Amino acid sequence: MRVDVNFDYGDGPPLCYLPGIGGTGALARLCLERLAADFRAVGTCYQPGGGPDSYQELARSVVAALDARGIDKTLLLAESFGGGVAMQTALDHPERVSGLALVNTFAKHPSRRALHVSNFLAAGSNQWLYRTLRRFAGRRGLLGEHATPEILAVFDAHRAPFGPDYRTRLRMLFDFDLRARLPEIRQPVALFAADRDKVVASVACAHEMQALLPDATLRILPGAGHLVLPVAAFDWPAWLRDLRQRRGVNNSTRPGC
Repeated sequence: MRVDVNFDYGDGPPLCYLPGIGGTGALARLCLERLAADFRAVGTCYQPGGGPDSYQELARSVVAALDARGIDKTLLLAESFGGGVAMQTALDHPERVSGLALVNTFAKHPSRRALHVSNFLAAGSNQWLYRTLRRFAGRRGLLGEHATPEILAVFDAHRAPFGPDYRTRLRMLFDFDLRARLPEIRQPVALFAADRDKVVASVACAHEMQALLPDATLRILPGAGHLVLPVAAFDWPAWLRDLRQRRGVNNSTRPGC
């Protein structure tokens, strides 16, 4: 599995987005279009191929994607599954990461039971049920109370990919645990957690990560569900500008980074 760039907006300081387990970042594009006024907002997706299906390989392919775009060092904006990819990249390639914005994510998934249920529902024979639950029950848990007609239209039009690659990413979560290595992350980190996230216990996970990271702030997002980046009511441009101005623990920066 590898990371590929699927859109590139703006010409400011670089910011690279890493999507959740769905792998496409379709809804996040609404956010990145707004961020393009302040950043060079590079969106990525997950594709089959490359090396082993591991976080280390995904981190390596993040660096390869940055190299292909001529980007030396970047902020990483990541949500859910992508948070692990971002943290792994900061650990394995610290010289390429200037800061981390981690949204509704975790250093270890909080519920193996939920993973088993998701793995069962994502199997080929249950995909109709999975998509039905996502469309109707998922609106509340995924979008919270801030969903606008624009967000709902994109959500309903997007056919979530529950194929073999999606199930591979699900299986990767069973053994994923970066908690012991979080103190090694020296870049500044901004944690964001939705208080109505029905997919991940985001607030509890964010508190756990904040206690282990050397330089992390936490912002709780009221009334929000698991997918929060498209919500225009949240001032992502200002929050990410603030993160860019921070300097991490022993984290040197270079001009243009």
